[in-house]
Amino acid sequence: MASHNCHCLQPSGCLPWPLDALLNLSVILIWPSLAALSGLVSLCLPTTVEKNDPFKLLFKKLTLGPLYVGIFLLALPAALLAMPLRILLSLMKKPFQYSVVKKAHTQSEEEFMIKSLSDYRLGEHQFGIASGNICLLPEFLARYNNLSHSGQRARSIGERIVIDQFFYGGVPKSILGLPANGVKKNDVRSSRKEIQRFVGGLAAHFPRLDFLCLQEVFDWNYNKVLREELHKVFPYILHDVGVMSLSSNYFMINSGLMFASRHPVLNADFKFYKHSISQCVFTSKGLLTVKVLIGKDTDSKRQVGYIFSTHLQAYQGTQPVIARQLDDILEWSAEFRKQTADSRDVVLFDIICGDLNFDNLSPGDKLSRDHGIFDHYHDPCRVRPGEDQPWVVGTEFKQIFMHETTATSPDSLKASLADPVLRHRHLTDADIVEQTMDSLVHVKLRTDHHGNVVTFPEAGMRRIDYILSRKDTPVDITRFQFVTRLASLTDHIPVAMTFKAKV
Repeated sequence: MASHNCHCLQPSGCLPWPLDALLNLSVILIWPSLAALSGLVSLCLPTTVEKNDPFKLLFKKLTLGPLYVGIFLLALPAALLAMPLRILLSLMKKPFQYSVVKKAHTQSEEEFMIKSLSDYRLGEHQFGIASGNICLLPEFLARYNNLSHSGQRARSIGERIVIDQFFYGGVPKSILGLPANGVKKNDVRSSRKEIQRFVGGLAAHFPRLDFLCLQEVFDWNYNKVLREELHKVFPYILHDVGVMSLSSNYFMINSGLMFASRHPVLNADFKFYKHSISQCVFTSKGLLTVKVLIGKDTDSKRQVGYIFSTHLQAYQGTQPVIARQLDDILEWSAEFRKQTADSRDVVLFDIICGDLNFDNLSPGDKLSRDHGIFDHYHDPCRVRPGEDQPWVVGTEFKQIFMHETTATSPDSLKASLADPVLRHRHLTDADIVEQTMDSLVHVKLRTDHHGNVVTFPEAGMRRIDYILSRKDTPVDITRFQFVTRLASLTDHIPVAMTFKAKV
């Protein structure tokens, strides 16, 4: 079979080289003043850990406060001069950057994978995908979520994910050239049952991942730190995603989305949500649409997959913003599939993932959980609207209890979430009537008249992070996990799904 030239997406910055350099220069000139201002405000927003050492906190305020003020005043003139340049160039930039970095081991693994996926072993190859909100906000904003030292967290998050890929994810037999069960391609479908049960529950480590969808990678500096780590196992990364304009985000913060892959990207696009309220109007939240190549690109056919990553409105109150954004997802994903369709394509999977900011149990989220998107996409974590699988846990922390010893390591957090009382203590409850700061952040534990913490069916069950698979492109799910690996580094529990393509 003759080879066909792969029309994969080419690595690129957000602008042609001279303009890209100018944009980077403007960001560098602005950064010192913003970092100093963020540091100064952060001194007034201590985390629960810092509050436990008031003398150290006072010392930091007395020493670092004047330093931050001085840096801010010195750097402010350069920032004011660079700001108009940044705004002008932002209007011309592409909605994402695409970075490709191939290490010796990732190149070798990719070659093995291409060979394996081109023959009868495709039906036995297990794909892995994970999604997580990692709260890499500017330092002062992260502290509203009871998190600090965002630069250190960015590196630690990347390191933990990479370590799991080397030491816990394992290498599929298909990559090593070994058939898992000796089943040939023509026999794969007949060897499976039509309805297949899968393993669901808690895990202290990430499984082997082909794709990683992250939310809230907002800060450009933390983006760079995280990307350098992830490139050790993921050659292909889409980052700096978002549209910078007056209508999308007032030129403030991008979408925070990042997509990392072991497989090359064929096409990608991004559209921002027109319906946003409160603090989300300052972020370019939207839908990142990605088409990836699986295996070889040949004259007669190519195997592809679609992945849609997003982060929906937070604290919508009584307004149906999330439902409108779900409408956009259905419309834009259909448009992207149509625009990128190729007669040679064999679509192996079609997946939506991200922080959707609603759960399947709360009375205030009924409109969202009954949305038509679930007519087209399968949620492996739910039995029906209003009822989740028995192994499901919530994915959003009660931030005030996030740094207790029962939640600060992957193993201790895993053990805590398996306990109904500790789960109620650490995770947000799925009893939200209206999404507000008071109901989601300023929460109190339920106790009996003796002051003992009590549990109830919705305790610690607010699951807002999703991985959905399209029903007309079914996959065989083998595992769905709530991963505690990033304990103490973020205020969310990442989710991971392992699946096989139906061929």
